Amino acid sequence: MTSSLSFLIRPARAADKEAVLAFCVHTFEWGDYLHEVWNEWFADPQGKLLVATLDDVPVGVAKVTLLTPTEAWLEGLRVDERHRRKGLGWQFQTRCLQTALELGVDVARLATQSKNSPVHGMAARSGMRHVASALCLVAPSLPSDEDVPPLVALGVQDWPWVARRVLHSLTLDQMHGLYGAGWTWEALTETKLRRHLGRGQVLALQRGDEEMASVAIVMDPEPHWKSLPVALVDASGPGAHELARALRRHSAVLGMDKVEVMIPVSQDLGDAFRGAGYENDLEADTTILVYEMEWKGAAL
Repeated sequence: MTSSLSFLIRPARAADKEAVLAFCVHTFEWGDYLHEVWNEWFADPQGKLLVATLDDVPVGVAKVTLLTPTEAWLEGLRVDERHRRKGLGWQFQTRCLQTALELGVDVARLATQSKNSPVHGMAARSGMRHVASALCLVAPSLPSDEDVPPLVALGVQDWPWVARRVLHSLTLDQMHGLYGAGWTWEALTETKLRRHLGRGQVLALQRGDEEMASVAIVMDPEPHWKSLPVALVDASGPGAHELARALRRHSAVLGMDKVEVMIPVSQDLGDAFRGAGYENDLEADTTILVYEMEWKGAAL
């Protein structure tokens, strides 16, 4: 067995692309997405794209992304299947955390599937804490002839209500103060919430003159995937089911084929969305676990 000490981890080079994408072809049953993001990751002036080599041949890759000046996201860790179980994953985990710290952030996070026990072990061993669990659900957009109440885009004039409702919501509490779309989570702050409000991305469900009881934060539609990402929902009771359907209708209005939502692992909320036509976007009984490493006043 090759010793992990034989691996060299360094910044990626343009010449690494072909070799890296070659060993990522079969990462998942459906392939991988790295070929779509390599150029963007390589050109990222703030984050770091790292490559591991053995005898000068790329055999691993990982990305440290700055979501904000204080928050790093660890993603895209891949190891050539011919060199797994040799300690490279642990080396990468350690190097990525060190890189994040060197970039000056206060916290680094990653997400992985609940069935990916090797990553759970590496995260725990490195001192990262499991802070949140989420369901990844997807549903097709609803056509215009469906009887669905419309969503109202809130504005800056609604700030007091939005701040009170969203920043103190049960959903946000269950997600450790994090929100996110896709496989990326970050802390929801007043500044970020105001930004979403200004962009018309805070949507509420309203019936007649009743107070808006259900709310969601949507992100920019993803034309490539024809998808509307939903970063946060907060609703309960019948309102959760109605909000789930209204998001499907809103997705159609935007010309998207589907809506993808990340919600905390909650039986009531999960049942409401599944009852509204959503399905797991991962294997059955699989959730997403978010891990976090926080540094406060740490010195390099």
